[in-house]
Amino acid sequence: MTRVLVVWEDAHCESLGDLVKRAVNAHGAPDAVARPTVVRHTSRGNGAFSRYVHDTWPLARARGVPLDPRPIDHVICVVDADRLHELKVVAAPPSDTNATAAWHEEAERAWKGWLHSHCAPDGPPVATVHGLVLRWAKESALLAGFDQPAWARLLDVEISAPATQAELRRQCKPHPSEISDAAFTNTFRRPLSCLQIVRQACKLSRLDKNDPTIDDALKALARESLPTVLARVPDLARLASLIWSLQQ
Repeated sequence: MTRVLVVWEDAHCESLGDLVKRAVNAHGAPDAVARPTVVRHTSRGNGAFSRYVHDTWPLARARGVPLDPRPIDHVICVVDADRLHELKVVAAPPSDTNATAAWHEEAERAWKGWLHSHCAPDGPPVATVHGLVLRWAKESALLAGFDQPAWARLLDVEISAPATQAELRRQCKPHPSEISDAAFTNTFRRPLSCLQIVRQACKLSRLDKNDPTIDDALKALARESLPTVLARVPDLARLASLIWSLQQ
């Protein structure tokens, strides 16, 4: 059984880890094939990935991480796309959303090369180090569930209320319901902003990026609306596929 360490940029990554584990378990595979084990960790910021692959990964490969202290076969470093250009890995995302797919493809190639360039020469083989660029941040997975029951229940908002709809149409352009699942992530680059608009329309306070309510809602969406979230945030589905591709 292959053990894969998924390292998230966000320190508050428990809900993302749960979502990906569910995606991996939902992935089609022959009954005879052992499922890969997914282990979660965080780099605590995109600027710390260089130190992670150079210093932490050699130790983690041999000893595991505090949550799971056993040897690990591969590491996947998942970086948020919204601020990746600040590391000088790739140019800033294009303003034209139609060009995002090509930019993202190049960003992911550059990200993998950047990670490999920071690996310790005497460390694990670079073939054990993988990279994935998540469009655009953790909140993208949250916004993807905007029309799901768990979203309204956990965030205490009613998306279908006339006042909410009116405020969304005024401030969040295009309206989320007008976008296909395939185009959803590329369209909404600042997902937290759309969430704040909904909260404002419902006369609720703004949510801090690290508010535990966000993680609670993500966990509920992972349990109740996983196919919808994966369809609208395809990078998470690709992450599950990558993990399976490493299975030996």
